[in-house]
Amino acid sequence: MTYAQWFIKKHVLTSATQYSRTIRLPGDAVTYINKIRVAEVVLRDEMGREATIDEVSEHMNLSPEKINFYKSKSARPESLDLKITYANGGESKSSKVDFVADSTEDADDKVEEK
Repeated sequence: MTYAQWFIKKHVLTSATQYSRTIRLPGDAVTYINKIRVAEVVLRDEMGREATIDEVSEHMNLSPEKINFYKSKSARPESLDLKITYANGGESKSSKVDFVADSTEDADDKVEEK
């Protein structure tokens, strides 16, 4: 592989890492998240069940707090346009965006208007 090929491959992979998510994560965070996923798959294959946070932590030589931190950052954001679903499986006519406060309006002004 020539240096030009290596450079192009590296640049494409870096771009894919930076722009593949809705919320950009630093490169090292993406690396840790991917390593955690690989460790979970390896441990699941070895043990025949899902690995606990402590087992993944021991396998990777990271603290359980760091594992939890990176796992929490790997969650995909939910759309505010999704309809709200009830516990019984029914769906509301409201979406999540209907319950987000409008920071541009002052609540006192709204009360005075009424």
